[in-house]
Amino acid sequence: SKVRALNVCGSRPHTAPDGVPATIETLDQGVMDNQGLVAELLHRGFQGDIGLQGYSLRGDPRLQIPRSVALLRQWMGSSST
Repeated sequence: SKVRALNVCGSRPHTAPDGVPATIETLDQGVMDNQGLVAELLHRGFQGDIGLQGYSLRGDPRLQIPRSVALLRQWMGSSST
């Protein structure tokens, strides 16, 4: 089957006893190689939608989300809105 959509966020393992296994962070944070993932999908012809996970993102979302959007656009080689 084909990948039709991607939902990404920065993430790292979370060891607190609240039952949440990982954090949700901006794309430039965490241990997940999101840049490598996006590059590989684009290399393979991916043309689907990409969403940014922001649930429980710490900090001001008016600052955090645009930062991730700008980084994603940079990785994709696009400055269009």
